[in-house]
This record gives sequence, structure tokens and C-alpha cells, in this order.
Amino acid sequence: MYPALPLKHLAYYVLCLWIWVRQTALEWRDRAKQALRSHAPVLFARLGGLVPTRGVSPRPPTVLGLIVTDFSPQTHFQALARILTWAHFQGYKAVLVYDPSGSLKEQRAALESQPQLATLPGTLNIQAGWGGPPLDTVPGVQESVTSHETRVVLLAAEDSEWPLDAAAAGCGAEAKAESANAAPDTPPRTHSDMLAQALAAPDRLRRRLVTAAGPAAGLDPDFLVVFGPVLGLGGFPAWAARSCEIYFGGPLCQASGSKLQSILRRHARTKLRHGR
Repeated sequence: MYPALPLKHLAYYVLCLWIWVRQTALEWRDRAKQALRSHAPVLFARLGGLVPTRGVSPRPPTVLGLIVTDFSPQTHFQALARILTWAHFQGYKAVLVYDPSGSLKEQRAALESQPQLATLPGTLNIQAGWGGPPLDTVPGVQESVTSHETRVVLLAAEDSEWPLDAAAAGCGAEAKAESANAAPDTPPRTHSDMLAQALAAPDRLRRRLVTAAGPAAGLDPDFLVVFGPVLGLGGFPAWAARSCEIYFGGPLCQASGSKLQSILRRHARTKLRHGR
């Protein structure tokens, strides 16, 4: 038999146990509150809707990118008209439609004559290639177009090549001019100078592309939807797909507003999950 503990020792042990249990419960409560605050928006978004909390809800997309790799004029004009109608009513300011074969770009008039597009309220501007009427400001092109106007840019494979060649030629001429005008006693570039130049490279490339190809070349799609039997971008302009999400929409003939709405919800959940 073990000797019985004095009553004051027993009371001391019980008090210590109670203090430890209470402190542990408070710590777990704080952790649960923090986890709930950080994960509740994502959980609500997965259940079917975004939480309209200030600073949490992502910016609504305004530029849509479409890649059509198996375009057939006989069957796909109506499907593409449905997509453009959906984008117009969703408030998109611009839609980049890329067809590597170039047949869609050559048949712009046939797309414009679709009855579904002719009855749209507001304006739907369809242009072939990068060239088009100038926009107010290129970096903020999403806000520069009126609220009832949607610009559709039809692109082909050559539209993803010649702007880069023109921008590279301009870069080479600028580098030659800088080296010719440099003073003999110019100090060598430091690591911070090279880092600053690397960070400014994307904006510098955008300005050169806009100068070479027009204001529409400065558009950045919020996300890309690929239609057709491919698992890639099919030559879509690389500078425009640098920081956007990519989704696969299946055959173009099966495209509908409900399918695009589902892709839009997935895109919103992704942006909400990563806090963008």
C-alpha cells in the first residue's frame, strides 16, 4: 500500500492539472479561431459561392482568352457566337480568340453576320489581328473601354510571332544606341542595377509589343479556355499567357454559357484560394 498523500498536496496537484487543462483549451480555441478565419472563405467558395468580404473577394475578370484548335466554319460559328454573347453579358471588355489555322481570322465577316451577335445590346467590335482603333491607355485598357463595349480580337499563328520579332528588333536598336551614347568612364553595372532591370523587363516588353503591334497586344487575359483535342496552348502568344490560369473546355461545338460559368467559378475559387 502506498502512503496516502496529504490533503494539501492532493489539492495542489488538482489545481496544477486544472490550470494545464484550461491553458491548453484556450490555446486550442485560439488556433481554431485563426484556422476558421483563414479557411472559411475557401470553404464557402467550394460550397458554391464567394464570400463578399472586403479585401477577400477577387477582382472580376475583364479579359477572356479563347484557344480554338479544331475550328470548322460549318459547325463552330454558332458555338463561338454563344461564347461571345455570354462574355458580352458577363461584362468582359475584351476577348482574345486564337485559331492557329487562321481560318477564323479570314472569315471575320461570317462571324459578324451571326444573328445572335447582331441583336446584342451595346457594341461588339470584332477585329482581325492586333491592329484596331486606339484605346485610351494600354496598362488600364480594361477600364478604358465603355461598360457596354466588348472588343473581340481574332488571332492566328503569325500574330504570336511577328510582334516578338519587331519588339526584338527595337530592343537591339535601343541597345546599340545606348552603347554608342555611353560615356567612356561609365561605371560597371552592379547587381542591384541588373536586378532592377530584370524586374522591369515585363513592362518594358509590353510597351515594345504595344508599339509594334498596337494597343490590343497589351491585353492580359485573366484566364484561358482551350477548346479542341489538345493539351497545350497551340502557339497562343506567350506574353499574353504569362500569368493567367488555363482551363480545358472540351469540343467547341459543346460550348455553352453554363460550361463557361462553371469555369468562371473554378477560376474565382482559385484566385480566392491564393489571395489574388
